[in-house]
Amino acid sequence: MTLTNTYKTFTAILMLISLMFLFVTPPALAGKTFDNRDIKGEYKYSLNEAQWDTQGEPPVRKITFCVSTGTAIADGEGNLQTLGFVRCSSDGVVTTETTSGSVMYEVQPNGEVLFYDDDLLDPTHGVIVDRGRTLLIDSTLRTDPDMIYQVGSASKQ
Repeated sequence: MTLTNTYKTFTAILMLISLMFLFVTPPALAGKTFDNRDIKGEYKYSLNEAQWDTQGEPPVRKITFCVSTGTAIADGEGNLQTLGFVRCSSDGVVTTETTSGSVMYEVQPNGEVLFYDDDLLDPTHGVIVDRGRTLLIDSTLRTDPDMIYQVGSASKQ
């Protein structure tokens, strides 16, 4: 075998190995199942939302936009304690207030998270990403007729 043929054979083998890694790479978390213990510790969160607000006589519907930021402490058993600030704007009036509260959560085996506040029948949805260090939050599946949207994230500290 000549040097040129050896080089061609070696190049072909390297190309086959490269293609094998390109097309046969397994998913990063194949087989991973999640539960409430995957959300534990301190998280910093930021949420943006818009909702219908009905006020006055006769009732007038207008949209209120809010931004919430703060800290959430998860116990790994389905309970969150939150402390933060919410700033809202409606009809040109801006308000800011401190908020605190309790939220229950339930982690599904596929990494979806259901967050329940006062209404156990209408949860806000989320998903665990970045190997559990980040939660993405989205309320588009809620059935509350006053909720237009709520999106945000929480990052483990």
